[in-house]
Amino acid sequence: MTAENQVCKQHVVTHTNEQNDGGSVVRLPTNMDPKQLGSSRLTAERILHIFERRLEQELKDQYHYFMRKSKGLDHRDQVNSQEGTKHATVYQLSSL
Repeated sequence: MTAENQVCKQHVVTHTNEQNDGGSVVRLPTNMDPKQLGSSRLTAERILHIFERRLEQELKDQYHYFMRKSKGLDHRDQVNSQEGTKHATVYQLSSL
């Protein structure tokens, strides 16, 4: 076994935590001090927010598609608007 393999094996033994669900979590090894990452957290957070907005838009598009499709299949009936919902169309599921 090479010295590098021994270091890897020791890392797994030292940094493995058993979870309540029976799984295991092993901390990722690094060859550098994490402090050297600098301000990459802000960049990572910005990228995460971009992905979240894309996902939100994708889910919104899928929701609108579902609503259009269910309207065409007569799975819902429009309900008369009440106070507080003047700007929204309210539907009641009828045949789902």
